[in-house]
Amino acid sequence: MINLKRTLLIQLMNFIIFLFQPLRLFKRNNPNKIILLIDLGHFGDQLMLTPSIKNLRENQSTKNYKIYSITSKLGFNGLKNNKNVDKIFCTDEEYNSKQSLKKTYLHFYNLFSLIRDINPEICFSMRSTFYHIEVLAMYFARVPKKIGYSTKGLKFALDESINTIANNHRVYQNYNLIKLILSNSNTNFLPIPIYNYNPNNVKINSSLNMDKNFVLINPYAEHKYIFDLDIYLESIEYLLNKNFQVVFIGLDRNHEKVQSFLIKKKLAQKVHNFLGKTTLDDLGHLVNNCYLLLTVDTGVRHIANSFSKKVISLRKTHNYDFEFGKYLENDFVINEYINRETYASKNDSINTINSNEVLKVLKRGLN
Repeated sequence: MINLKRTLLIQLMNFIIFLFQPLRLFKRNNPNKIILLIDLGHFGDQLMLTPSIKNLRENQSTKNYKIYSITSKLGFNGLKNNKNVDKIFCTDEEYNSKQSLKKTYLHFYNLFSLIRDINPEICFSMRSTFYHIEVLAMYFARVPKKIGYSTKGLKFALDESINTIANNHRVYQNYNLIKLILSNSNTNFLPIPIYNYNPNNVKINSSLNMDKNFVLINPYAEHKYIFDLDIYLESIEYLLNKNFQVVFIGLDRNHEKVQSFLIKKKLAQKVHNFLGKTTLDDLGHLVNNCYLLLTVDTGVRHIANSFSKKVISLRKTHNYDFEFGKYLENDFVINEYINRETYASKNDSINTINSNEVLKVLKRGLN
């Protein structure tokens, strides 16, 4: 099955290259003094990109360039208040919504059109996703300097590339890529994400006492997996006994699931259920003021990282542990190993994540 998919991938890329080869002949204007970063990932992916954007902004060799970004609609909110980005463009829709030939063609053409209209002097593919269309779009838009990962894209279409991810976290992968154009790299690179919320837009109104320590629990994400809510029960009881306030956060679609859980466990009067009750500005304010965040591996984790908060993140996604695991001192990452043997590090994982393991790490995080 894997070999079949790989064959189909190569055939589709060759088809796109053949179909759009005439685009290489169009007359282009002189490029604009713009560095364009393409990362079609989600909210958290953009936050992990922000330390590298900061270095681009501050480096002497790139100070005369504007910095533009193309991202997904989900990723837009991770960059929209970032003062280091001059302009943000969104793809036409959520990028990986449906992996079909027609969708791939439309995504490719939309990206190509955006790049051609922006007309940057330098363009980065920060991560190649479905069918590597970022690299192909840069190539056909005839960007003078095209940079990306040769292991994740098409090397012939890149002017400069990095051959391997070398077991680096995504934050450092981003930095290693942008270093290719910097006159001198920062030996003290700080991987801390940047997230700016607007405090003037914070309107959260609840019984939560902001002057008392509280812990946030974010149990849901866009990933297909989900942990049973019982996995948080021992931790909730421990926190309440330690006189912490406990607050569940997340999307409105999961509000009733959490509320039913709290009622069933007789915790509805003791624990705050804020799912669906917060804007992104409210969420930023809550995370910035919490004592600790307990979360599945999603964008909220990286918001907490940006404020140097203590974070416990539960991971069993099909991503490499080295690529999305611990990268800050206050990070406590619990990686599950079972059914992830290809991706997980046995030395940095537990077999299965359970309520007792979560409580054990929580106690470490509170100290």
